[in-house]
Order: sequence, then C-alpha cells, then structure tokens
Amino acid sequence: DEYNNWHAHEPLELFDAPTEKKEAEPKSRMLGHLQGEAAGAHALLLWLDCDREGENICYEVIGLVRERMATPKLLLRAHFSSLDHGDLRHAYGRLGAPDQRLADAVDARQVIDLKLGVAFTRFITLFVQKEFRSLFDALGLKVVSYGPCPVPAL
Repeated sequence: DEYNNWHAHEPLELFDAPTEKKEAEPKSRMLGHLQGEAAGAHALLLWLDCDREGENICYEVIGLVRERMATPKLLLRAHFSSLDHGDLRHAYGRLGAPDQRLADAVDARQVIDLKLGVAFTRFITLFVQKEFRSLFDALGLKVVSYGPCPVPAL
C-alpha cells in the first residue's frame, strides 16, 4: 500500500488517506462461528457492554450476520450494567434497537485516533531522525511512537 512508504507522503497527507476495517484476528474463526449461529435465525438479541463501544460491536455483528439470517429480521439490543438477576430481567423486558449514532461516534473516534497516531508518529520519528540523528542512533531508536490517550477507557 502506498501509505506504508514513510517517504511517499508527508505526514499531514495521512489525514486524507483512506481507511478500512479489517478483522483483527482472522485465525480465531469468530466470523464463521457467528455466521453459522445466525444462519436461518429470525432474531438477534445483542447482549454487549452498555457503552458506545458495545453499541459499535452490535453493528459489527449485525453487518457480519445479517445476510445469513432469515427474513424478517428482528435485531434487538439489551442494556444492562450488572449480571444481577434482577438487572438482567429488567434488561430483557426493555429490549430495543441498537443506536447507530453511538456506533458511528465510535467509528469516528477510531479513525481520528488512527490518523492522528500514524501521522504524528511518522512526523516525530522523521523529525528526530533528521535533527537528532546521533541521539536517535545512540538510543537504538527505530520509531518514536505516539498514540492518543484511550479516553473511553479512563
């Protein structure tokens, strides 16, 4: 890919580079498992973390299994914050549709984090290599990495 060459594009240009989602661990066979379980199903009840990240995972799962499901499709999301029997029963009684806006917010944050991290890592690494070459070499540095703080985890 042309953007893997550190000298082909200025770091600022990386903000305009296309992004794509890929399966994190294709060897895990999770995709095949989920699609197999969904084959012919009329309903999908999603029980994931009760936050934006959980909402985002809901839509990832829906995207992976929707075509395998029977028609009509019922896609429901449970919102719960503990595994207490009463809380789970309450969540089951209040099933609703997943919120696309929350999932989209996670997608946007992930793209911003990725582009900021890649562009700034490349910029600072090339700058330090050029301006402080002896220090860079003496420390055995290959990359000066930058990553935005994982705000949702704080």
